[in-house]
Amino acid sequence: MLLYLSGGTLLFDKADIELHAENILIVDGGALQVGTEEEPFQHQATIMMHGHLRSQELPLFGAKTLAVRNGTLDLHGESGYQSMDKFEPFQLTQYYLEYN
Repeated sequence: MLLYLSGGTLLFDKADIELHAENILIVDGGALQVGTEEEPFQHQATIMMHGHLRSQELPLFGAKTLAVRNGTLDLHGESGYQSMDKFEPFQLTQYYLEYN
């Protein structure tokens, strides 16, 4: 499944939620918003990317992608929570999934 956000906003509701997709493409003023700085998301939000080595690729982006071009990915959650990946605070500028 391709989630294509162009000029609109997908806003996560105030409840536990899961989003499943093979590709998420946010373009031309589109936005994916989970919480805000003023009101962080207080529930469990999961974005699950599906696919395999032979998944169809999007031109310029590849397969199994969350891509943003002239759009907004805005993620704000509870402070103090640390995922099992133990990310340090960072600014997301580019994100690539590579197959080994």
